[in-house]
Amino acid sequence: MGIFFASFVNWLIGSPGRFVVQLIENNMLIFMLFAMLYTTTILYAKWTLTYYLPKKMYQLAKMKTWELEELHEAWQTEKKSLPWYILVPSRNEFWVKSAKNAPESTKLLHFSQQKLKLSDKEKLQKIIEIQS
Repeated sequence: MGIFFASFVNWLIGSPGRFVVQLIENNMLIFMLFAMLYTTTILYAKWTLTYYLPKKMYQLAKMKTWELEELHEAWQTEKKSLPWYILVPSRNEFWVKSAKNAPESTKLLHFSQQKLKLSDKEKLQKIIEIQS
């Protein structure tokens, strides 16, 4: 059975597949470092969207009493002034982009927690409700 399975796998992936598998096996450290860097970057972006940006929103909202539209415009201005290393996940969460270049309704995908599905405007609305 093992011989049949091995020959089936060799037939299935062919010579390009065998080349890729051999390349990965020979350079395992490089591929592992790349995977760790990629994963760390994605997790940092999700952390930023989940904890850092809502904290900044709350600090902005505490400055004075705002109407929702004023607060949203102020937040967009504040977001544009964030440094380049503040990252958020891209739309499909496979990569990241700078928070200042992110669209207005940056939010995580539907299978995330309920509180993470909110757009910027919805988060600001909740902050205003909490302060009232």
